[in-house]
Amino acid sequence: MINFAKWLEKVLEMEGWTRADLARQAHVSPSSLSMIVNGQRNPGEELCSSIARALNIPPEIVFEEAGLLQYSPPAPKQANLILWIENELQKRDLTVEQAAEKANISTYLFHRILYEKRRPSMETIEAISSAFNISPVLLADIAGMLNITTNEKLQAESADFLKTYTQLDDANRQEIFEFTKLKLKLQVQSEKKSRNKSPSNNQ
Repeated sequence: MINFAKWLEKVLEMEGWTRADLARQAHVSPSSLSMIVNGQRNPGEELCSSIARALNIPPEIVFEEAGLLQYSPPAPKQANLILWIENELQKRDLTVEQAAEKANISTYLFHRILYEKRRPSMETIEAISSAFNISPVLLADIAGMLNITTNEKLQAESADFLKTYTQLDDANRQEIFEFTKLKLKLQVQSEKKSRNKSPSNNQ
């Protein structure tokens, strides 16, 4: 898993951590971590979860980088989300590192969204919206993440509702947001199960 090793080294450098720091925070042995970084061992699901917790990164991101999940496509309106975040950073005179600290998420997550154009999780949307004092439902809508079906007929039938959801009261808007977040979580779990059942899975 050379690609995973390179990715992990990049994240550690970005966060200012050493391998020893990660081993300590993830409660894994330095030798096990070194074997992974050196490409001598493939990371399993349990280790990926430990790394995710230590780095304050959603576990699905680590699973993707480890090859345990397929990469998620960008958010439907990722460009809009990036533009909004960049404008907010400029308006508030914040660096990416300062914004990450304000949102209580890793610097890597911000870089992932802005520069790698990867889809944020709903938890990340919530964290960013809290830091910038904006409704998570509105931010998810900016990213185009509230269209909860890929079926064209259903999309057409729900278009009017989706266009006017911002006029609903906070409780109803939050219900939409929570439903969408649950749907994405179930999708991640389903992909993990499918991957585990695959004959090519060596974990």
